[in-house]
Amino acid sequence: ELKILLDYKDFEKKEVEHRAETVEGRIDRFQTTITRLQQENEKLQADLQKQTGKSNRILIFLVSYILLLLIVVIYAIRLKNLRKADI
Repeated sequence: ELKILLDYKDFEKKEVEHRAETVEGRIDRFQTTITRLQQENEKLQADLQKQTGKSNRILIFLVSYILLLLIVVIYAIRLKNLRKADI
């Protein structure tokens, strides 16, 4: 009976060691996944900032172009009205 208890104790010890190894493996995989996701997140944030910068430059260009076009149209209309007034 003592031998059975000692064998059972050894079995439990091995079982605990096995569970600890399994848990450590899972923790390592979680850490690897977290690191990979953090790197991917940083890359995506950098890409977003680049795209935002490009979008802002395009928006500024379009607004400038529209304002310039508006000024030219207003000038042309005013010039036309002045010519009509002179006639």
